[in-house]
Amino acid sequence: MVLMPAGHPLAARDAVPPEALAGEILVGVPNSNSPALRAVVDAYGARIGVDLTPDHEALKIAMAISLIASTGGIGVLPLYARNLLPPAVVSRPLAGPPPLIDLALGYNEANTSPLLKTLLAKIDELKFRVDGSRR
Repeated sequence: MVLMPAGHPLAARDAVPPEALAGEILVGVPNSNSPALRAVVDAYGARIGVDLTPDHEALKIAMAISLIASTGGIGVLPLYARNLLPPAVVSRPLAGPPPLIDLALGYNEANTSPLLKTLLAKIDELKFRVDGSRR
């Protein structure tokens, strides 16, 4: 997702074209704190031909949202960040294929916890919604 101040010109769009990210003040995460997310955003920038090196780095999503609101910048941040937005900051999807990050979950198959079974069922439902398969 692209997060931006509610009054930002890109907020009027339903989706943000990747080339519109060029020249913007960027808020992102540092490699030292979030190497996987930083790598995904950097690879996406390389794929679209836009340098997405942040002008401001935030250790936490809440800090990134605060920096976006205070600097007028934008951030390419995970989808879940939209659940934390104050009215002054909005989110828009990227147009075209977005950057994705892999998620891995390890567990002991001998664990009979009902909570684990519920978690695994929810993950399976989510996976099906995202890629349409039941592998």
